[in-house]
Amino acid sequence: MLLYKYRNLNNFDRIKDIIQNKRFYASAYTDLNDPMEGIFKYKAKYRDKYSDKLAEIKINKDNLKICSLSKTCEETLMWSHYADGERGIVIGINRDSLKRKYRDKLKPIKYKGIPFISDDEINNIQAEEILSYKKRGWRYEKEIRVFTTEDFITVEIEKVILGSRITSDNALHIKKLIDEVNKNSSQQIEIEKLENVLERA
Repeated sequence: MLLYKYRNLNNFDRIKDIIQNKRFYASAYTDLNDPMEGIFKYKAKYRDKYSDKLAEIKINKDNLKICSLSKTCEETLMWSHYADGERGIVIGINRDSLKRKYRDKLKPIKYKGIPFISDDEINNIQAEEILSYKKRGWRYEKEIRVFTTEDFITVEIEKVILGSRITSDNALHIKKLIDEVNKNSSQQIEIEKLENVLERA
């Protein structure tokens, strides 16, 4: 099974970096597009007692980086929002390899809204858990997150899917890039058109 990263082609150097170096950039939660990222509800009787813990949670959130992936490559809204209206690409990576590398740092999003933390939970809650909640309106993304303190996560790329509206020049550039990478690697990257993916869905 694969996990997917939607990408536009506005900066081709970034695409080259992803494919040649087999890595995805990981962002601070404050740079993600949901303004509610990292927010949680905490209604405590003894807020002063847990002020140090609340400060610790804030520091830990600030130190984390997030790489957002999706369980689907077929979502129209995702292609629209993150791949330039199907002019971009989707990169499919090996899920099992990712699990082995990041283990407990790989978490699916819970589309249950802003999390509520009680006094009983505050001492055990982790920043990753808080950052694994989003509102139900985002559930079409079928998101899985990799948490790290590094700027990049390493991945095994298995497939690149070309959007249905990709320009012929960009498609040619992608093909040449992948051909070059495949020549020097035992792990071959497949190229597929979105239309063919959707026909099988």
